[in-house]
Amino acid sequence: MSDQAIPDDQWDGPTLKRSLSAKVPLLIVNRSHQNAHRLPEVFDHMAAEHGKALGVGAQIRLPGMSEKGAQSFMSEVEHVPVRIADPELWRVPNSGWPSAKALNTTESKWPYLTPIPAKVSGVWAKSVLDVQRDNGASVLLSATGWLSEANGTKSLASAMDWVTESRRLAGSDPMWVNLTMDSKWLSDTSLRNALIDEIVESSERAWYLRFWWPEVKPRYGQLVDDSLLRGYRELATATAVEGKRIYLANSGLTGWVATALGASGFSTGQAWGEQAFAATRPMGSQKGAKRPPKIPRIFDSTVLHTMDFNEHSRLRGMPKHREYSTPYSAEIDLHGHTPERASLHYLLAVGELTASLNGTRPNFLAHRRARRGQKFIDGLSPVDQLNGISKPLHLQPWMKLLR
Repeated sequence: MSDQAIPDDQWDGPTLKRSLSAKVPLLIVNRSHQNAHRLPEVFDHMAAEHGKALGVGAQIRLPGMSEKGAQSFMSEVEHVPVRIADPELWRVPNSGWPSAKALNTTESKWPYLTPIPAKVSGVWAKSVLDVQRDNGASVLLSATGWLSEANGTKSLASAMDWVTESRRLAGSDPMWVNLTMDSKWLSDTSLRNALIDEIVESSERAWYLRFWWPEVKPRYGQLVDDSLLRGYRELATATAVEGKRIYLANSGLTGWVATALGASGFSTGQAWGEQAFAATRPMGSQKGAKRPPKIPRIFDSTVLHTMDFNEHSRLRGMPKHREYSTPYSAEIDLHGHTPERASLHYLLAVGELTASLNGTRPNFLAHRRARRGQKFIDGLSPVDQLNGISKPLHLQPWMKLLR
């Protein structure tokens, strides 16, 4: 588990050591279930464009893949220094995660994916770490799952017992404390303080935190809940001061803002499920009714929002609209919009945003980007204003948070 095996001529980005040092922001890209066959080239584009200014990571969801599929993809990205094979222990039935359900056929084929034993078991923890190693991980995640908020102090203490055992087994290999929890751990002062205290006082320096959000509207939008955003700010700033590294899983551009405030990085992906770990409304329909047509979407780098592609096309010709061009946006111009091209464009655009945080005042740099987007929107005439899914709701809350 070392970046020594990566030939210098195969990778223009930072080494594993530098990527994990918090000296550069780390962007982790989750492999999506669909449209992922071109993902390896995205990592190469990021490294070529941003060089040592951006740490890049590749992540797979083990339960969502066959072992053959996992190993095949990881072999394609073996030159990417940071590689994570997420065991997703919170998926186990009765884990406490509100949306946990019976494992499907693919998930049930992973032998490690069983309820966490009541008492710390070295055998079980080893199976969780070994499956990550066997499937190409260069950074391990501790054998920990869902962290209940019902009895927060007790749940956290129990999780840390598993972390201690995981560290014993991992030795000096890179390992992140892996916790998945409800967003109340951000919004509730007592829970948040307990989490921050544990992070600060622990000997573990790197933490991989995933928060279960309430439903986000519109889909492909951003988190705007003030209490949750303030919770992210408190978490990021308090832990950064103490030299701790926190990485925010499945957090989209909310993770980008938190990175500007002191977090060390975040993960996102092509599909909504990789961009946000959030509750979703069941998509029910009457029998015989036709599904509404899918809306083509694309990420707009001026207003920092994924919007209706037709609206984006309209904005492109307007004064002061700044477009971030990528090989995939060029493909769209030549051959037309597809979800794959648009999602790959999004990843490169987020890479550019993340690399832009390099500087002495990343919060100021992020604030400037948000302010620029809001200024563009404010300058639109009444007839040109954005509405519906194309209207960004997050820029003003971000500016307030980043001051």
